[in-house]
Amino acid sequence: MRPGAIRAIDYEVVDKVQAARIGLRATTEVGVVRCVDHEGRKITVIGQATHVLTLVASGEASDPAGMALKNEMFPVVMNGWLATS
Repeated sequence: MRPGAIRAIDYEVVDKVQAARIGLRATTEVGVVRCVDHEGRKITVIGQATHVLTLVASGEASDPAGMALKNEMFPVVMNGWLATS
């Protein structure tokens, strides 16, 4: 995987009530993606649910070379893997 890229390991879409339980202020569903970076560190990125579903459907999220994060699509980035339940 190229430096600066991430690879999705797991994802889910959570509703605004569940998002509020984990400390996110959301007006709609959000996509939570658990990833690893090029050094194997765990990262959770959170963004628009529709964008996450598009990345998964297109295969971009599982590309072995990784994908680049776009800050405007994933405004929340956390170290480690966030548990949503």
